[in-house]
Amino acid sequence: MGRLGTRQGGPRAQTTEAVHVTPSRNEAFNQWLAETLPDPEIDKDPAWLSPQEKQWFEEIFDGNGQLPAHRLAEVIFSRRIQLAYAALDLLKAHAAGDLTTDLGELKVFSNRDSEYEPTGEVEIHGEQVRTLIPDAAMVTVAAAVQAFVADTIRRVWPVCGEHRYGLHPILTPTGARWHCRPGSHAIPLPGRAGRSAAS
Repeated sequence: MGRLGTRQGGPRAQTTEAVHVTPSRNEAFNQWLAETLPDPEIDKDPAWLSPQEKQWFEEIFDGNGQLPAHRLAEVIFSRRIQLAYAALDLLKAHAAGDLTTDLGELKVFSNRDSEYEPTGEVEIHGEQVRTLIPDAAMVTVAAAVQAFVADTIRRVWPVCGEHRYGLHPILTPTGARWHCRPGSHAIPLPGRAGRSAAS
């Protein structure tokens, strides 16, 4: 019989339990973005996102969670189509008012199975709508409408009502604008810029 006070066996081994740390919302979002955008289904570098584009992806993340690449590609494609149609409807209405002619042949072309663009092609008269931001899409579509007007009815549209020069669509920190180079001033897009003129 052992003596009183004598320990039986060796020292107890200390055990540690793994602690699972849930990433914060921002950490989860940034990780999802870093892993999903470079996927071949999308093929986009997160480092090149504008603040507005990143905000749009945040809204998608908050509303849908961590979408897999193939699902996110579908959302991106749908977004571009939506922006293209919205901008084209506004610009066609303004151009038709200035030119008093129908631009019904000017349409959005879309191809989800493009071999050139992983998230699908959205095009208007040769101009590719690749952005996810309304103002940037407005500038792209405005260039398409201008080219269509010049190619089909041989007119310059729009023309600055003050300086009588053709205006050019640009993207500024305050939004999409028609820019008059000679006058160094700008008019908000898609507002009616003044008048049309024969080329």
